[in-house]
Amino acid sequence: ENEINARVDWALKSFGLEAYRYYQPSKLSGGLKQRLAIASTVVMGSNFLIMDDPTSNLDWNGIKCLRETIFYLKKIGKGVLVLSRRLKGLEDCFDRTYYLNGQVFEVQAKNESNSQSFPENLLQKNVVGNGVAIKISGLWFKYEKDYVLKDVNLEIPYNTIVSVMGPNGSGKTTLVKHFNGLLKPSKGDVIVDGKNTRNYSPAQLSKYIGFVFQDPDRHIVSESVWDEVTFACKNLGLPLDGGEKALRTLNLHDLRDRPPYLLSMGEKVRLMIASALAIDPKILVLDEPTTGQDDKTLKLIENVIFKMKSEGKSVIIVTHDTDFALKVSDKTIIVKDGCVAECSNAKNVLLDPSKVELYELEPPALIEERVK
Repeated sequence: ENEINARVDWALKSFGLEAYRYYQPSKLSGGLKQRLAIASTVVMGSNFLIMDDPTSNLDWNGIKCLRETIFYLKKIGKGVLVLSRRLKGLEDCFDRTYYLNGQVFEVQAKNESNSQSFPENLLQKNVVGNGVAIKISGLWFKYEKDYVLKDVNLEIPYNTIVSVMGPNGSGKTTLVKHFNGLLKPSKGDVIVDGKNTRNYSPAQLSKYIGFVFQDPDRHIVSESVWDEVTFACKNLGLPLDGGEKALRTLNLHDLRDRPPYLLSMGEKVRLMIASALAIDPKILVLDEPTTGQDDKTLKLIENVIFKMKSEGKSVIIVTHDTDFALKVSDKTIIVKDGCVAECSNAKNVLLDPSKVELYELEPPALIEERVK
């Protein structure tokens, strides 16, 4: 019993979960659940550990905790295999890296990494707004006793791409769930496309705002890809050709008859995005859309985001991926401890090393390249 308690104490401390010891797992944010899943596996003391995309949904502190844990496991003679789209923050953990190119494994040198390209005009990106998509006034919200959101005031214009960032458990997903009426304010108001969400159900608001959730397995309800992508169209009395177009946009057309449970995690995320696009919403919310996606699919998602903006619509992206946010965002909202710590031009936040450190964000590649 003493050994069990010692292992549990070590795991909770190593992954920054001590304050959540007595929480129900269902009450944790997606990032904290990911930390818990890793800690629960590590604590078993296996000689070899396989981690499938362990950094997904983790904030920068979570990635640093994972890095230290991998070093510790190596030090005590354990083996670790990590499967991941990106190894940012973990680059120096591994003795050997294999890159799967099609069906061929290519050995990658220890200190070599796949560099990311950024548009040359990134620093000159123009921010344009036209009308108000979402207005939040004095928003306070609590699930039970303590407030999770505290006096949030925001205005998100149309024709704008906004990234919402911050540490795990800071209130990011709770905030965006107010946009489609899944949560209602304890105090204050949320106005979406001129409609106060207090007076509308999530079903009514879904005509105007599409929402792609963080965990597809909890939200996919149909027995085929086609039935899933047209589910909302059928319920809202909309034409089904929106589903056909969305499947082709996300490269899922050839999978239309496949059961969703047979899809990879990346394909499930794309299916959720396609399902949201099928109803042609004015506003799109993407919660961690880069999870499980390769570079080719990320480019598809980028194209979807930019196309929506070109049509005068708004896209809100909850993410820890600063490189992706920097590529696509006009504005960045930082949520910390339930408050909006900052809402300003994306490059002014994400390319400022002091702000990246202050808000505990993952350092983007452009900052790391400057340091080198």
